[in-house]
Amino acid sequence: MLRTGSNLVFGLICLPPLAAFAASPCGVTATGLRMYGAKVTLPFSATMRTTHELKFADGNAIHGEIETHQYRDSAGRTRMEGQNWQCEATEDGKLQPTLHISIQDPVTRTEIFWSTGAGESVATLQRAPQTPAAPSPRTPQQVRRSMLDAEYHRRNTHNQNLGTRVIEGILCDGSRTVTTTPAGFQGNDLPMVRSEEIWIARDLRIAMLYIVESEQEGRTVIEVTQLDQHEPDAALFAPPAGYKIAERLPNQPPPQP
Repeated sequence: MLRTGSNLVFGLICLPPLAAFAASPCGVTATGLRMYGAKVTLPFSATMRTTHELKFADGNAIHGEIETHQYRDSAGRTRMEGQNWQCEATEDGKLQPTLHISIQDPVTRTEIFWSTGAGESVATLQRAPQTPAAPSPRTPQQVRRSMLDAEYHRRNTHNQNLGTRVIEGILCDGSRTVTTTPAGFQGNDLPMVRSEEIWIARDLRIAMLYIVESEQEGRTVIEVTQLDQHEPDAALFAPPAGYKIAERLPNQPPPQP
């Protein structure tokens, strides 16, 4: 390891000063918009910003921010972009997020997914089983466990109706759910509180704003910053040119890297 000014050099990769990592696309998990109502097919194109803040007791902190997109056409096809919190180091020393793209088609009952980044050129196609597997019968112990879990959730969860709000010109209904984990339940000395706030577009049935916050997870905000309700370009619902499509059978495990 060599030190050159305020930069650290590992091998041939030069990492920028620590200050450059503030609000980077690394350190944040983007999961896409939550959608409610499988039969809703009103088209839209959305740009959303996901931010994540987590502070530690020693003064260290994680600041992440990334912009992603999501689409739905009038046939019900959806395209979602997401990423996990890690970034890849490029040859010039920069950190670049890897996006994971997923296209779901309810008519053909298929899903196509692929990743961006260096060396990525294969999209995987997976078809839904023609006959969904029947659920296994539950044992009396499992039924009892479900009843106890439901009662625990009822006693330790508080739901609040936040009324209505207009976001990006769209009327939304809001709610907040506060869940308390009692002391000792997870080895914790004191109760732990987790809050989820969500604003759902009344007609589009998508989450225009989602906020989750707790001392353990920090604060994550997923918000729609631009919304277009016209039909999205059909080319968005296919892999990029040059990508090969490999089909994976239902219930077949993903290929090992």
